[in-house]
Parts: sequence; structure tokens; C-alpha cells
Amino acid sequence: MSGAVPNLIYACEPWEVDLGRRELRSRSAPIALGNRAFEIVEVLIRAGGQLVTKDDLMERIWPGAIVGDNTLQVHISAVRKALGSDRGMLKTSHGRGYRLVGDWTVQHGDATEATSLPQPRPQSAERRATKFPAIVSQLVGRSTAVQHVRDLVSAYRVVTLTGPGGIGKTVLAVKAARGLLTDFEHGAWLVELASLSDASLAPSAVAGVLELKLGGERVTAESLAHGIGDRQLLLVLDNCEHLIDAVATLVETMVRLCPRATVLTTSREVMRIQGESVYRVPALDVPALEQEAPDIILGHSAVELFVTRAKALDTGFSPQPEDLPSIAEICRHLDGIPLAIEFAAARAAFVGTEQVAAGLRNRFALLTSGRRTAIPRHRTLRAALDWSYELLSEDEQRLLRRLAVFPAGFTFEAAQAVAVIGRVGQSIIEELSSLVSKSLCERVNSTPPMRWRLLETIRAYALEKLTQNGEYSGAARCHAEYLRDLVCPIAAGSEAWLSRDDVARCSRELDNVRAALDWTFSPDGDAEIGARLTAAFAPIWQMLSLMGECRDRVESMLATRAPGLQLSQATEFRMWIAYEEALTMTFAPVERTRAALMKAMDLAADIHDLDLQAGLLYLQWSLEFTSGHHEAALTAAQQLAAVTTLGGDTMKLVGDRILGASLLFAGKLTDAQDYLQRVVDFYVAPSDGHHSMLFRRDPQVLARVRLARVLSLRGYMDRAYAEARSSFEMAQSSGAGITVCWVVHDALCPIALMTGNLAAAERAIAAMSDWATRLDATLWKMMATCWKGQLLIERGEFGRGVELISQTLEACERSGWQMNYVQFLGCLAQGLAGLGRLEEAGSTLERAITWAGNNGEGWYQAELMCMKGELMLQQSKTPPAIEAEECFWTANEIVVSRVPCFGSCGLPSALPGYARPRAAMTR
Repeated sequence: MSGAVPNLIYACEPWEVDLGRRELRSRSAPIALGNRAFEIVEVLIRAGGQLVTKDDLMERIWPGAIVGDNTLQVHISAVRKALGSDRGMLKTSHGRGYRLVGDWTVQHGDATEATSLPQPRPQSAERRATKFPAIVSQLVGRSTAVQHVRDLVSAYRVVTLTGPGGIGKTVLAVKAARGLLTDFEHGAWLVELASLSDASLAPSAVAGVLELKLGGERVTAESLAHGIGDRQLLLVLDNCEHLIDAVATLVETMVRLCPRATVLTTSREVMRIQGESVYRVPALDVPALEQEAPDIILGHSAVELFVTRAKALDTGFSPQPEDLPSIAEICRHLDGIPLAIEFAAARAAFVGTEQVAAGLRNRFALLTSGRRTAIPRHRTLRAALDWSYELLSEDEQRLLRRLAVFPAGFTFEAAQAVAVIGRVGQSIIEELSSLVSKSLCERVNSTPPMRWRLLETIRAYALEKLTQNGEYSGAARCHAEYLRDLVCPIAAGSEAWLSRDDVARCSRELDNVRAALDWTFSPDGDAEIGARLTAAFAPIWQMLSLMGECRDRVESMLATRAPGLQLSQATEFRMWIAYEEALTMTFAPVERTRAALMKAMDLAADIHDLDLQAGLLYLQWSLEFTSGHHEAALTAAQQLAAVTTLGGDTMKLVGDRILGASLLFAGKLTDAQDYLQRVVDFYVAPSDGHHSMLFRRDPQVLARVRLARVLSLRGYMDRAYAEARSSFEMAQSSGAGITVCWVVHDALCPIALMTGNLAAAERAIAAMSDWATRLDATLWKMMATCWKGQLLIERGEFGRGVELISQTLEACERSGWQMNYVQFLGCLAQGLAGLGRLEEAGSTLERAITWAGNNGEGWYQAELMCMKGELMLQQSKTPPAIEAEECFWTANEIVVSRVPCFGSCGLPSALPGYARPRAAMTR
């Protein structure tokens, strides 16, 4: 419906809604609002304060179209943003709709051409002739972004797509704009500003594209706006960053003087003008480091783009499963930036993905295969970054270079620490803000402390510039000193153990610390800074279960430590404690590990702290337990239990957990079950935020694990397996890799084997092996290998099983770490017997029985006696042998003591399946 009708103006001080001019005004000044957003205002104001449902609103604004709630919400947000401090006038009725409240009066303005709410319009030949390039290649992974940009353009009058070079701003803008052509009566127009070097010519460039004939010597923003006048059009201004001030002035003028014009800009820097809606174009999504399944890798848009572009250049390109990890690595290293991925795909089409992945250290030399038709700064990755770098001021360039020393991002204080000496804080704020606004630096969180980072490709470029300018050594020193000053006071704190907040704060700096240490121990570095930082960070590696790294870093520091270097007492003993656990997990000799623990205990001897004393006793118990010396471990557990009774209920329950574990291996199953059940029933994690050594790994989960083992040894197999499975799922979901290994080792794998569930055992062993590899925990790699050997023997593959177990146990004997030694010796004997090597099997069993007796390991005695009796029967020519029968009766007595209600018939149902003799052999 159109025609000259009275113009209605709704007024509610200071607001005016001019339906004729389609303007929202505040104190007579126009407020930028997109076409669809204004239409929402019109519908709501005509409703006179009554509720308009969401369905009615969407049907009025988008007749016949399928519109999601997200689209409506974008437009409602635009209206609220336009209303500013009066946004409360737009009321939401949750789940129903909206009302525009206020004391509105209706005035009549000059007659004007009225326009009804929009109906779909056919695209005319004139609109089809608007100057947009054809999209010649598929836009991969951007469907959500395209729809979001379209929503923004219909909700706001000014929209800026921003992001680093190569992120895909231009193609996204063109794709979104082409889908909006029918919404603009006078079409959509693309103005490419990349080649324009004179900012004053920006209005003239726009006028030329619009084919406006403007008088005067030169085209100004005002003359251009008057030339556009009342036309309803979409103007796409592409590549504005080098003309940003002139473009901002031009757009502001158009918004003020052209009520029906909408502007979409692409720029590495935002304009920062009133009414501007900013959309930061995201990178394509890349596979996470641990994602290896082919279907998961192929499901990421960065990988999809890589494969699509490689196939376009080589129709025979078809990535095989073994190629996908390399493609995922390429996409991660290139931050999901489409331009860089296209360059990499072009190279991979000819030299292969592995070669491209290997060459990414020199990514700027490698990634040079841009399209010949691209603008010059998009033909190579270096050219794209050169363009952005050259637009920076000298101070901004200097700050960008120095921030490149932070591989893990940085806080404002960190940025200030590496900035050129003599800078004032305000200057850094301005420069950092400018780098963010120019898409060279991005904020990575919104909660204190605020952190920023450089995308890896930008960081590599800036690091190259830092070296070329001879600034690397100075920046690296500032970086290392900052981290030393951050971490050392935390490590030297008065609390016995670090708090969760301390660990979280320091762990965010992990990659920064790695880079700092690499520099400090280099020929140009400072070994004293490195030594202090290593000692202070050792407990963080420990808490993060990075045992191999902890061991290597501490040993490197100890080897180069200057004789006169003094560390605080707290820092030093924490370092030795972390080093002791790292030695354990990485299978260093037991005596070397014991020496590290004694060093820590000597350093803490005069520190009177109950938590510290309990923690050291726990470490002593852990060393004896893991080395298979269970009699010594039980003594340490009893001492620990006595100490923990002084520390409150929670600490006492942790002592009970340790004592219960030792009683289990001593064969005192009833007592062990009482202690462990109490922990499972009553333990509540402490809330004080401190990572006491006793609470590092969930005591309740570990108590449930040992309880499952007790239940299995007492014959309650269903309940035992349920407890083991539940514990495994809890540990896996928490991401606690070492705890997962304990669960598999102490309960899930042995119980699965006892019940004959070999498939479940295999899955459990695979989980343990995976975590052991990820954490570089050699001890757990060894245990996983022994369990694999036992699984093979259960399957009848005696040769392979014996080989795995015998080789692993030899390594355990050399190192002194003989955890679960008795059971693995027993399994080895079974495997040898299966191969017919009965004498070797017999001697192996005797070793196991002797070890168990010497080290207080009573939990496995019944199983060993059954195996011995079975072996005697195989060796005897006149069965039943008297000695074998005595072995079975001894085993039976042990089982009856475990489960008194079974009586003399308890043996077959209470012993593990792999150690259970034939029923006939008990008579």
C-alpha cells in the first residue's frame, strides 16, 4: 500500500518515532536503526502498549518466512541498544512477547509516501545489475555466520565485520549482502577500498560505484549523502582499515542524512562510531589436540575447507585416515584462518600433507601459493600480515613485537613488564587497545584477570620482526623476569601446600614458563633466573601430572645450579617433593627417589605443620607401597592414621583410606573393608581451597577402588565390578589421568579378568595405556604392559604374554618399583606352565611366595597356594599328590577366613577365575 497520507509521529519525551521518514529520534537527533528493527518499533508502538506475541511479531516483520528466535533476539537487542538508558521501555513477557511502554502521543507531520510492512518483492533487473562479484567458490563453514550477519544488517544501520587479515571478512560480507538484495529497493553495492591510498577520495569512490553525478570540484561526505538522499540501499565498504578515520566520518554522515541507507563495512579495525554493531568474524573451528577419530576431524570446518580447496586443485586428492592428523595439525597451527588454510591446501595438493605440516615452522616461506586474482596483500600470508603491520604506529609495532614472547597469552601486567622500559601505564593501555581494535590481538576471557593473546600466525610474524630488530634477548629477559617474580612468591608462601587458586593462576602460564626456561638455559640466557623459576614451578608440573617434564626440568636445573644460589626453604622442599613424585612416575631407581624424599624431609624437619607432616608421611607410604614393600607401607600408614586423627574428620578419613589400602594388601580384608567403607560413606572434600598432598587425588574414588578389590577377594563379584566401573567413570569424567590408572590397576582390570570379561579388561588396559602415554608416566606404561601380558595369557596366547611380563618385571626389578609384583609373578608362572615349562613355573611361584612372605603381602596367598597345588598336580605322575592337596587346603582356610559364611565350600566361588583349581583337585 502506498500513496500520500498524513505522516504519524509518536512522541514520548525525549523520543520520537517518525513513521513517514522511518526514523527513531532522540531530542530531534536521528538514532541509527536498521530497517527490520524499525519495523518492530512500528508494530509495537501501533499496539498502544499492548502485548505483541513473538509469533505475531515474526509474522508481521517476516511474512511467510521461517525465522528463528535468534533472529528476533538480534533485532530486539538492536532496539534496546538504540533506546540506550531508556531500554526499559521495551518490556519482555517471558516466553510470550514484547510491549513498548510509555506515555506516547500521536502527532501529524507533513504528508508523505506511506509504506506498509514489507512483503517479499521479486528481484528486478535493476537490482540484479548491482555491482557484486559472483561467488566462484563454496563458502565453507560459514552458514551460521552468514545468517547472523544478515540479521545484524536488518537490525542495525551500521555493521562492521572485523578480524585479522585472511579471516574471510570480504567473502562473508558479499555472501550475506547477496542474500539481502530483495530487502533494499535500490539494491546493494560493493565498494572496494583496498587500492585507495588517498583517504579524501573515499566519498568519490563510493559515488563512482553508485554512478552518482555530483557537482562541485570534489566529492565530500555531505555531497555524497545528499546525492544518496532517501534511497533505500545497502552499501558494502570493503577493506576500510587504512582509511578508517575517513570512512568513519563518511558513514556517520550517511547515517545522519540518509535515513534509508544501511552500511556494512569490513575492516581490521572498528570505526567506533555511534550505532555501529561490530561482528568479530571467528576463525573456522579446528580439531582439539586429543581428537584423532577420522569422523571427528573431518567434522571441523577448517578441515573441510582444507580438503575442499586441495580437491579443487587436484581432483585426485583424497585424504586417507593416516593423513588426517597432519591436516588437523596444520589447521591448528594456522589458527583456523581461512586464507592461511587455503595456502596450505594449495601446497598440500602437490607435496602432501605431512610435508606441509613439517614445514610450518617457516610458515611464511611455505604458504605463498595465493590466487593470482587476489588483491596483492592476499597473495601470500606474509603480504597479508605486512599490510596490517605497516598500518601501525611505531609504538604499536614495538609493543606487538614484544608481546610475541608470550606463547600462552598475557595479562595487562605481563604486557607492561615486557614493554619498552620507561613507558607509562596509560600508554600501554592505549597501544594494547589499538592492537585489539585492529584485530592483531584478541581477548581470551571476560573475567578477571583479563588475558589477551596473539594468534599463533601473528605471533610467529611478530617474533620474526622482534629478532630482525635485535630486540629478542631484551624482551625474553623481561618475560623471564616477570614470570620469576610472579611464581616465586607463590612457591615461597607460608602455607604447607599451594592453594587451588595458586595452581590455577600459575598453570595458565605453563607455555610461557616453558618458553622462558628455554631462553634462560640457552647460551644467551640467565641460568640464575632459570633455576629460581624451575624450582618455583616444580609443584605446578606435579599438580598438572606433567611428571616427565618436571623431572627433566628439575634435573637440568640441578646440573647447572650455581653453588651459591639460595632458595627459600618452602620453595626448595616443594621442589624436592615434586621431583620425588616425578621420579616415581617416570620409573627412576627407587633409591634415587628415596634420596629425593629424604632431602625434602630434612628441609621440612623444623617446620611444625600438621598438614605438612601428614603429607610427608603419605609420600613415605606411597614410596613403600609402590615399590612393593607392604610391611613398611603398613607401618607408615599406621603412623599417618595417628597423625590425621589430630586434623579433623576429613583428614582422619583420608588417613583411613591409606590404612585401608595397606590392610587390604596385608590380607586383613575385614578390617580393610571397614576403613574403606567409612571413607566412601562419609568423606566430603575440603573447601579451604588448598591442594594438600592428601587431597590431590580424590580420596573417595580411591577408597571405592580399593573397596571394590576387597569385595572381589571376598567373593562379592557383582558389587565389586559395579564399584570399579563407577569409579572408572568418575575418574575419566574428571580428567584425572593418574587416578584413572589407579582405578584400572587396582580394581577394574583385575576384577574384569576374575569374572572372565576379557573385553572389558582390554578396554580398561587401553585407557590406562592412553593416559600413561599422555602423562609420560613410565611407571603406568609398565603396569599397562604387565596387564596386557596377563590378558594374553588368559586368552591362551602364552608365548606373547610371558614375553611381555618377563621383560617388564626385569625392568621393575632393576629399578626397584615392584608394584603388584606378586600377582604378576603368579601370572608369569601360569604362562610358563601353559608353555610346558613347568620347572620355570615352579621356581617363579616360589619367588612370588617368598616375596609375599618377606614383604607382608598376604592378600594373594590363597591364589599362590592354588597355583602351586595346580602345578604339583601337573608334575605328579600319581595324582592326587599329598603336597598338592595340602596347598589346596591351605588356600581353602585362607578363603574361609575371608568369607566365613562360605565354610568348606568357599574355595571355588571366592577365588579368582584365573587362579581357581578344578573342583576335583580339592579332594
